[in-house]
This record gives sequence, structure tokens and C-alpha cells, in this order.
Amino acid sequence: GIRTSATRFGVAPGVECFLDMTWAQSQDAKPARHAAILLYARDNSGNGIRHMLVDDEGVAEGTVAQLVDDTLISTSQCARIPGKCLSKVSISAGADLQSVKMELNMEVDGKRVGGHQLTLRREPVSP
Repeated sequence: GIRTSATRFGVAPGVECFLDMTWAQSQDAKPARHAAILLYARDNSGNGIRHMLVDDEGVAEGTVAQLVDDTLISTSQCARIPGKCLSKVSISAGADLQSVKMELNMEVDGKRVGGHQLTLRREPVSP
């Protein structure tokens, strides 16, 4: 859960996810490792879920997402890309109820320029 805070998230129960990702742009490229933190909390000012993604360089982006049926959907402005760039995220429970499916898509000036589909699974964390 998210610790008690007087920041943007206010005092509300929430979820904090650490993402540790490794990927290569091509078969010949050296794999790059990146980390990020995802924060989710109920938005006390409206009917939604506030979220924020902070990357391994400290750059943050986020907004308030809405729950549509069984999927959380959000659209936010990109923090690093010039022009009219939108980051679109949808999150839903996996069929096994032990995982979460996350789809991330990016649009620049109204055209889809990339995306990722992730399956997130809970891992035990040692203190």
C-alpha cells in the first residue's frame, strides 16, 4: 500500500508497484534495464483512480483514470515527447485472477506510434 502522505495522493489506500524491465531494441542490441514505480490511489476529489508513473530518471506523468466495466482506462499527456503526445493505458484482471493485463499505447499527433502489452504477476518481496 501507499504510505500516509500529504502529497497529491492525499491520505488514501493505494497500491505501489515497482517495475524492473529488461529489453533489447533488436536482436543485436545489448539489453537495456529500466525501472519505474507505479502508484495508484482512489481520487478523493472525484470518481476515479489517480495514478502516477515515475521512471528511473525521476520523470513523472499521470492523471485520473476511470473504471469502465472491469477495465481501468486512462489517457495522459506524455512527459518527454513534444507535440500532442498521449499515453493510453488500460488495465484489467487476468483470466487466472492472479495476474494483471496492462496495455500501453502511445499516440503522437493522433497517430499510434508504439505500444506494449504486459502481464504483471505478484512476486514475493523479502523485507
